[in-house]
This record gives sequence, C-alpha cells and structure tokens, in this order.
Amino acid sequence: MKIKMSNKAKKQFNRLNEPELSRIAEAIEKLKFEPPEGDIIKLTDEINKYRMRTGDYRIIYEKKTDDIILIQRIGRRGQAYKE
Repeated sequence: MKIKMSNKAKKQFNRLNEPELSRIAEAIEKLKFEPPEGDIIKLTDEINKYRMRTGDYRIIYEKKTDDIILIQRIGRRGQAYKE
C-alpha cells in the first residue's frame, strides 16, 4: 500500500509539534495494513473518503485505488472537516 499526501496535508503535518507528529506518523503507517487499523469511519455522502481518529486529531483520506491512499487533511477534530 502506497500513501501519498496532498500539499495541504504536508503543511498541516509539518506544523505539528513533536508528540502529535509522532502519534500521527504512527497512525498513518497503520493505513498500510489490509484492512487498515485504527478508529476509521467512512464519511457519509462521500465515495472512498474516510476519517481516522487519533486523539484530538483527524486524518481525512481517500482510497484512490486498491494500493494508493491520498491523505487530504490533518487537523484537530473541529478543523479537519472544513475545506
């Protein structure tokens, strides 16, 4: 499984402080498993879009193909869903 990040997600990831950065990086690695591990829910009214909960943070991602995942946004729970 290959994981890619949008430019927006890269900026959000790089702004995190060390404890959150490590925790989010570990959570992203769990997306490589089949099926992905973690607190994951499919977003309603969206095709192939999911959210992964990691503490107060949410990772919004989309399954592009069977072997590519695109992380679109990373943020605190209230901010992650806003575009």
